[in-house]
Amino acid sequence: MNSQPPISYQDYAPTEHFQPTLALSPDGRKLLYVSDRRGGFALWSADLGSGAHKQLTQPGLTVRELSWGPADVVAFTADRDGAESTRLYVVRITDSGVTGVGGLRAGSGLVQQHLSEYGGWSPDGGTIYFSSNERSLEDSDVMAFDIGSKTVRHITDSAGVLEPCAVDPSGKQILLLKQNTNSEIHSGVVDLGTGELTFPAALNATDSVSFPFAWADADGAAVYAVSNLGRDLMGILRFDLRTNSGTWVFEPEWEVEDAVLVAPGKLAVAVNVNGYSQLQLLGWGDPRVLDLPPGVCRYLTCSRGGERLAVLWETPTGPANVYVADLGTGAVSKVTDSRTSSADAAWVEPQSIAVQSFDRQVPALLYAPVTEPGQRCPVVVSIHGGPDAQERPRYSYGGFYQYLASRGVAVIAPNYRGSRGYGSAYQRLIQRDWGGDELRDIVACAEWARACDWTNADRIALFGASYGGFAVLSCLGRYPEYWCAGVDIVGPSNLVSFLKTVPPTWRAGMYRSVGHPEHDAEMLSSRSPLSFAENIRAPLHVIQGALDPRVSRQESDQLVAELERLGREVEYVVYPDEGHGVIKKENILDSFTRLSVFLDRHLFDQK
Repeated sequence: MNSQPPISYQDYAPTEHFQPTLALSPDGRKLLYVSDRRGGFALWSADLGSGAHKQLTQPGLTVRELSWGPADVVAFTADRDGAESTRLYVVRITDSGVTGVGGLRAGSGLVQQHLSEYGGWSPDGGTIYFSSNERSLEDSDVMAFDIGSKTVRHITDSAGVLEPCAVDPSGKQILLLKQNTNSEIHSGVVDLGTGELTFPAALNATDSVSFPFAWADADGAAVYAVSNLGRDLMGILRFDLRTNSGTWVFEPEWEVEDAVLVAPGKLAVAVNVNGYSQLQLLGWGDPRVLDLPPGVCRYLTCSRGGERLAVLWETPTGPANVYVADLGTGAVSKVTDSRTSSADAAWVEPQSIAVQSFDRQVPALLYAPVTEPGQRCPVVVSIHGGPDAQERPRYSYGGFYQYLASRGVAVIAPNYRGSRGYGSAYQRLIQRDWGGDELRDIVACAEWARACDWTNADRIALFGASYGGFAVLSCLGRYPEYWCAGVDIVGPSNLVSFLKTVPPTWRAGMYRSVGHPEHDAEMLSSRSPLSFAENIRAPLHVIQGALDPRVSRQESDQLVAELERLGREVEYVVYPDEGHGVIKKENILDSFTRLSVFLDRHLFDQK
């Protein structure tokens, strides 16, 4: 263990957290963001001229998504206690605060009302388009809320999960997407006059992603989409709806992760360069790259006039903050100031490594602590969720990696097969193979650590949330000889019961990408951690939100009950006011303080 006086996780905890959503006023002078600065996630405004910040809603209502209309009207969605029964709210932004225009009550069951990431306003600002599964819990319809009359109408009522993305300049069509799975997303158009819904075949191949984000011209004949149509990596495609043909606008050597239309022919694009984000401006002649510290783009938006770009940006050695770029001058300014509470914290930059698995090299990030000569470090293998997310150089888990490094613990965070950021073929390798070859990628990280002359081969622990929790439990039960401890946060333990209780709008996609709880029950049971509980020997710490709508509490309950029956060492913490994960500031501090004590005890063999 380090000889330095011990510090606590609280020294690394951010002073505030942000939801991944932002909105700029039409003139680019004001910014809306969501912060837990004073408790729960509330809506805040920032005057970009004076620098003044104002809280607009009260904690208790967790704001999730934002969209600013053409005038002073703003829409947002919110829920309570992580239950994800989101409701749409529409307000007017005034100098004194906010004035309510209307809100849509969520019905019974897991009713979710969502705003598009790119906004869906009529040109006059009188109507906001959103999605809702209130008609059928398993489908999401495109809906319209009229600001003046406060009435709601259906635009679509077909099967599938649909989301409006942008209204064309004439106000006659809506660009939308249909999500079949996370790796199959199709672009479509709905005619607001006839209700006709079309998905051009030339734009939507099977197992492809065409994520539409803007209309490309004033007459509504062409669209922009982030797409991997006919290629492995995501690029930007301009698709002409009249000729049913596309032209590549941008085909980088790495994947495009996000894009917004700034002005006709001008785009702001986030490119995922080996995990780090690079913000490029296209259409200004030579591509311009915005000057931001090495890190990750969590959210990207621009003002309607194209004056300013706002981004939520996070680095591996510092918490997320909001930055705003003046697109005229290229100057970038920091708008918020989340930081750690300690000025004495030590920082570790992650290294990109390649771990040899049984059939390929697996990319990973290594957070290696500074060590004394001859010192051997314990290791935590951290498994990201998704599974088709990506381990990236962020201030992960509120600085928990940095805290572990300060304690002399190395963190290896792999992008196992199924992770995004490395092409669609790599991402699809995990489909219908949960608990398969990706576990061998994770075990390869333990083998890699065992082969190092600076690590302690007997002190390797597992850590993961959501799918990562499933992988932790799977590895503990199927490869028990590698691990000294495990941490599971909201992870499924029984794939059959898990798939029967996922949110209704997830069912069709999950059945396609994971398996059907009845037709594939035998296969799913053979991959479920609960089936291998008897093999779990390492001490386990489990965290669960009582209101989790994605991975229900029974997933943790049944595993913990079985381990207790077997006499295994298991610590179980349930937060009654949390959903899928821990997002309330006081619960974050409590949970990671508990994890710190648990891992310290087992990584350093403290009795």
